[in-house]
Amino acid sequence: MFLINLNKNINMNEQEIREFEENVVKGANIAFQRLVSQKKKENGELVFSRNGQIFRVKAADLDKFGV
Repeated sequence: MFLINLNKNINMNEQEIREFEENVVKGANIAFQRLVSQKKKENGELVFSRNGQIFRVKAADLDKFGV
């Protein structure tokens, strides 16, 4: 998933790489949830892109999608 080339002196085994990747994904999920929460408080919206189409979604409407 991620290419790790932080420093040539760092040698990570496959387990460490997997754990690192999992932590990055968990962090991204937490950041997204915080963003959604803040936008809900502001009655704001988020902007997404799918297949080249850009669309806006009210943060409160994301509850319909289980976000």
